[in-house]
Amino acid sequence: MMTNFKKLTYILGLSLLCTTGMTSCESEVYNEHYGEPDDMAFIPEILAEQPNATTTSNALKRTGLDPLMIGSTGYFTVFAPSDQAWETYFSADTTYSSIEEMPDEELEKLLLNHIITPAYLSYELEGLLQDNQTLLIRNFIEKYLSVYVNDSVVYVNANPAQTQDLFAFNGVVHVVDNVLPYRNNIKEIMETKPELTTHLEAIQRYTEIQITLSVNQDSNGNYYEIEKEITPSLSANPADEEKALTMLAVTNDAWAEFFADERTAGYSTVDELPDHALIKILNGHAKKWQAVESPLSIYHTNNSGKLFNKGEESSLQSNEAAIASNGHLYILDELPMIEEFDGKYTLKTFYSHSDLSLFYEMMNKADEQLVLNNDNGLGGYKAYSWQYPVDNKGYTLLAPTNDAMIAAGYSKENIKALPSALAVEFMMKHIIYNNDPTMSEDDLLNGGNINVLRFRDHKVQFESVNGEIVITENNITKDISGEDSVFVELTNGQPAIVESNIMTNDDYYIHKIDQVLFN
Repeated sequence: MMTNFKKLTYILGLSLLCTTGMTSCESEVYNEHYGEPDDMAFIPEILAEQPNATTTSNALKRTGLDPLMIGSTGYFTVFAPSDQAWETYFSADTTYSSIEEMPDEELEKLLLNHIITPAYLSYELEGLLQDNQTLLIRNFIEKYLSVYVNDSVVYVNANPAQTQDLFAFNGVVHVVDNVLPYRNNIKEIMETKPELTTHLEAIQRYTEIQITLSVNQDSNGNYYEIEKEITPSLSANPADEEKALTMLAVTNDAWAEFFADERTAGYSTVDELPDHALIKILNGHAKKWQAVESPLSIYHTNNSGKLFNKGEESSLQSNEAAIASNGHLYILDELPMIEEFDGKYTLKTFYSHSDLSLFYEMMNKADEQLVLNNDNGLGGYKAYSWQYPVDNKGYTLLAPTNDAMIAAGYSKENIKALPSALAVEFMMKHIIYNNDPTMSEDDLLNGGNINVLRFRDHKVQFESVNGEIVITENNITKDISGEDSVFVELTNGQPAIVESNIMTNDDYYIHKIDQVLFN
């Protein structure tokens, strides 16, 4: 136990360097409320004098925290369980029946769960609280205790103090009517459950969000060269103990069934899923700022506000909730299909064609530009108008395969580092804007052997060569309407369509090509 002693001594040493320690001026305020403390009355001695705190006093002596708290010059607040609280605790415990049966390390950790620094008298706590708020105060095992005062009574983790403001030379004791069991956070609980390794692996891919943003304007006041780099993030971190959270974790078997579904063809692990999809799944299974006792109140935020878990009707819950230090954990035996796989979006096509995953990553990067445009109210931004193909928005996409993307320098890492405005430019070079925006393979040639089609700010000439459609010339001038618009002959091969008529419905056509255009 000397390891914990050293750790505790170190923490206490730090506390002496902080302004939170009791100064002589603060002592005068204490004395005004509670009188002059006995120079010899340290916290263990105060506890030994309390008839209803004998068990806690004995536990401190047994673990060696007793002499440490006498010899230290730190200032503590001890929420000491009453004798009755210990009896209640052990009567409900299935492992031990008394503190004598508890291993030393477990007992020490349990006691440290009841100790915070500095010293807080009830009037001090009440002065720190505003509008009936609850204080979250970190204890000596790095967990948070919720503390508030109601009608001058101190409550810790919703347990009222039986006796409070027992003033010692080195702190304060509040005797409470419950033992405060220490709990792991949601992430730590998940780590103990082998059936959640896939969900945990998915969570561990992400860190806190980081955004880099730059905006420029041209002479007309229009926005251009908007750059936004985002590190995908979880909306709720299961290891964060400062915010209440409810998490619905999906079993390994449920993830396996999800990947076995024909709608997710081309993906077999969470590592292979694009960030856009995986983040949506994970954030749809967590509710921050709220720790609820039933998933009935958890809404699937990515499914038009419908109830995510309908309880007995759909029985997604496979076991009882685990109560964590930062909320509740539910384990689900089913992973509902998200609409990217099962909805009306062209995106579903990309999930079923894994050789287009890099083009899909580029679509996501371009979509950041649209989000930026909307979120920041950049009404004057007219340089680009990319958005995902959705209902009533007909598009024909020429989608380079992964091999083509990599050959052009667009690896997954390079795409993530690419400014989103440049990703929009890339997309504009691969979307046909014609009178009939949804064009099949036959439409590309317009019934002949050669045809010119208009993209956003350029033209492309398609030809039938040896039975396949290839792109032989292109034009990328900003003024493509005039007669002086000149085509440029391709010099590094002719991009060919390698698979045609990939579509989700009659509104969308996607053709795979073997080169990136205008690179």
